[in-house]
Amino acid sequence: PLFCRLLGAEDLATDSRFETNASRVKHREQLMPLLEEKMRQKTMAEWLTLFEKEGIPCGPILDLKEVFDDANIAARELLVPVEHPIEGSLNLLGFPYKLSETPPQTRLHPPLLGEQTSDILKQWLGYDRSRIDQLQAENVL
Repeated sequence: PLFCRLLGAEDLATDSRFETNASRVKHREQLMPLLEEKMRQKTMAEWLTLFEKEGIPCGPILDLKEVFDDANIAARELLVPVEHPIEGSLNLLGFPYKLSETPPQTRLHPPLLGEQTSDILKQWLGYDRSRIDQLQAENVL
């Protein structure tokens, strides 16, 4: 009822189609346009302020540009520039965790097709150079 009151849509709180979560899901096609119409009456910032004041859990829905333009992303080093041999400079996702004694590092660019095949076959499967050369000659790799 509080959410509906804040929207100025008290009638939705008593509408049997929207009484339970299951019924709201069932009647989603009717409910969403009603909510969207009400939500367009204020800005995102106005709704967030109002909902937070009333103790309603909420948060903005951001597009990717808004997410990565956030000052917290830069402060936490969550975008890391890496040089790629074809694409030039790329921004990759950084590590979300920070360890003081062993900080994680982004050292490699996303591999080119087949760039690490030989290393993987050697390291993980124990193939020697002649076996890898044979696979390449047979167009397996």
